[in-house]
Amino acid sequence: MLGLSVPVTAVAKADKAARTVTVTTPGAGCPFAARCERARERCHDDAPGLTDLGPGRQVACWYPVGPAAATSYTEEATS
Repeated sequence: MLGLSVPVTAVAKADKAARTVTVTTPGAGCPFAARCERARERCHDDAPGLTDLGPGRQVACWYPVGPAAATSYTEEATS
């Protein structure tokens, strides 16, 4: 059988490169907004700051997930 063959490693590298987010990429908003299922318009426009979620836990997200984050999300959504 004649044809082109692409090594599996080349495909895996291309897939990984497509999913890599570089935080130094210029632009407004959260660097994960394009692939985040919780992203809203605000995520694409404004980069979130760090929010404390408890001892030793911080998150840079407008809509974090988890029990401790629920309070932060609720307060943010109502303000």
